Amino acid sequence: MARLPVASLLPADSPRRHGIDQEHVRLLAESGDELPPVLVHRATLRVVDGMHRLHAAVLRGHDSIDVEFFDGAESEIFLQAVRANVVHGLPLSLQDRKSAAVRLLQTHAELSDRALARVAGLSPKTVGAIRRCSGEENPHPNKRIGRDGRAHPMDTARRRQVAAEVIAERPEASLREVAALAGIAVSTAHEARRRLQEESAGSVTEAATATTQPRSSGERPGGKRVAAAVNSSGPPRAAKETIKAMLADPSLRLTQSGRELLRLLLTRAVEIGELDGFMEAVPAHSARRMADVAAEFARTWDKFGRDLRMRAKELEQ
Repeated sequence: MARLPVASLLPADSPRRHGIDQEHVRLLAESGDELPPVLVHRATLRVVDGMHRLHAAVLRGHDSIDVEFFDGAESEIFLQAVRANVVHGLPLSLQDRKSAAVRLLQTHAELSDRALARVAGLSPKTVGAIRRCSGEENPHPNKRIGRDGRAHPMDTARRRQVAAEVIAERPEASLREVAALAGIAVSTAHEARRRLQEESAGSVTEAATATTQPRSSGERPGGKRVAAAVNSSGPPRAAKETIKAMLADPSLRLTQSGRELLRLLLTRAVEIGELDGFMEAVPAHSARRMADVAAEFARTWDKFGRDLRMRAKELEQ
């Protein structure tokens, strides 16, 4: 530890987006406690950690302050500042930590999600999401540095998985973009997209086939006959063409939620009159409850439709 003149110290890049918190400085200055030493980069005399303490010392009228030295490379100053501010002092806000992660991904992309999460005080899942969103600007090396400080290669399977995640989240992305983000060849990105399309097409087609499979001559589930002949032809005729068009929309087919919505539409839609033959199957003591359930389903779909129309209007404005 050493003691240096306050005037000799320079500010470094801070992970705090809004800079110095003057109220916190005032509280430190008025506390009367001895201020812990600030962390200073030896080669540049830039304050890595402790700007609030430095300002508090000035407010107290001190012309010097205790310091500890950081001997790392200049490129490591910001990483060290984030690490120090996460574990003590005035807590970094969530947005401060996320912004710090974005910047660290630009300068330390070799760090694994877990290692970077530990530095920034975030979860590995959050860091992974930030990495995918900001990946266009970041290099994607074939190795990541883990929490143990060792380099771990990203195997082909992992890179293919990253490619599949990118395609699912950004179906409009070009193959070159997917390849760059996942660290794979364009041909490998093409293969990943083809496989994902085949998988999504298979799952959706399965649901469509199950829905449109005709029942034999008015037979209802369980093998018993019903009085009225029911033609289980799937979704209402007016909606069939719309659903057919949506089945070809990659924005729906290539996302998990999109595929689930398509399957829901295909397996839940019925034509007017199609359920008439099932009325005799409902016992009298359950008729009102069944009617309430049906009405609730109708209200749910009606609200979903109204909300969608409102959202469409907002997006068109």
